[in-house]
Amino acid sequence: MLRQLRGKASGRKLRLFACACCRMAWHLLEFRNSRRGVEAAERWLELEPPRSRDEDNAFSVGAYGALSGWRHQRDWWRKSAETAAASGAAYCCVLDAWQAARFACDDSSTALAREVATTARTRVARKAALASAARFARERFACLLRDLFVIRPSAPRCPPRPSGAVLLAQAIYDERAFDRLPILADTLASAGCAAPDILAHLRSPGPHVRGCWAVDLVLGKG
Repeated sequence: MLRQLRGKASGRKLRLFACACCRMAWHLLEFRNSRRGVEAAERWLELEPPRSRDEDNAFSVGAYGALSGWRHQRDWWRKSAETAAASGAAYCCVLDAWQAARFACDDSSTALAREVATTARTRVARKAALASAARFARERFACLLRDLFVIRPSAPRCPPRPSGAVLLAQAIYDERAFDRLPILADTLASAGCAAPDILAHLRSPGPHVRGCWAVDLVLGKG
């Protein structure tokens, strides 16, 4: 599914997907500056281009911190779930957007699979656990893609954007308060939004992340 988006999706959305993948393995990001790198990428994405030199430098510092945190533990790359997660955090900062999405997804799913496999007692059981957990992780990341991108032939029309809906959508976005999405759906419906796909998506259980396509439509983000 991610390959279909190459050359079509915006860099912002692809990098938000990379950050969302890293946040799925947030509890494993224990290495130095790994979380800071993801947070730096998210802050940088919210700045309107052209960005100032200071803003780009702040992002570069966060990216370098994430990368150095991973390299510090590179000797355990083949063994550690935590190192795989840290690798994803580093990638979401330092590569171009599509590569960031691809490698952050791969490394975060590997991290989650390795975490599950550590409970297996035999090599055969560990191999089976790795395969099963990797499939589950990729299904979760596919759900993230469906939240961020409209995977259908035609894009939905922009709904009415009353000020109350825009303010609510911005608060949901800033605070990651995705439990309020059904309230946003009700607000849009009251304002005359007759797009069932938008309302259904906002009322769905998710998972929802920053960059959710329905919230982006309300906010006018691309």
